[in-house]
Amino acid sequence: MSLFTNIKSLWVIIIVLVVLNVFSISTIWISKQHRPINRSAASSRTDRGTRSPMDQHFIPRRLNFTESQISAFNSQEEEHRNRHVEIVNEIKSLREQLVASIKNDDFDSVSEDLVSQIGQKQAELELNNFRNFKEVMSLCDSSQKQEFLGIMGRVFSPDHRANYRRGETPDRNSRQRQH
Repeated sequence: MSLFTNIKSLWVIIIVLVVLNVFSISTIWISKQHRPINRSAASSRTDRGTRSPMDQHFIPRRLNFTESQISAFNSQEEEHRNRHVEIVNEIKSLREQLVASIKNDDFDSVSEDLVSQIGQKQAELELNNFRNFKEVMSLCDSSQKQEFLGIMGRVFSPDHRANYRRGETPDRNSRQRQH
């Protein structure tokens, strides 16, 4: 093959690759235009930090809470969220200390203590969550309690994550089981 033929074949390959790239990028761009807009909970909040009706929590909606139950739920949820953020920030601080202690000579003794503290904070998170569930259940009447326990049973079942990945939610699962 002559040098001219090699250069010509390289140009053909480059042109084909450029055309394929343009086609791929345009396909991705067009497919993004047809996706539904996902309005997250954070974007539907007002400037004052209050929630809009579209941002209502799943539990009050699912259990048909009354206005007084919703009000109590919202205040409990706010307290729960604040405590949760506080614990998560403490864990983050402990992890930053752990990373910073890597350069120290006594890393093993320091790291064991920090890891133990992180574990205790993780346990606090779990307790905070389940105390919140208990408080929510105390807001419910007897029929709402049964529904709430059913939701919690489905959410904490071992196969919940697999169901969630397949697009099934507690609402869909309960409707499918009822039919």
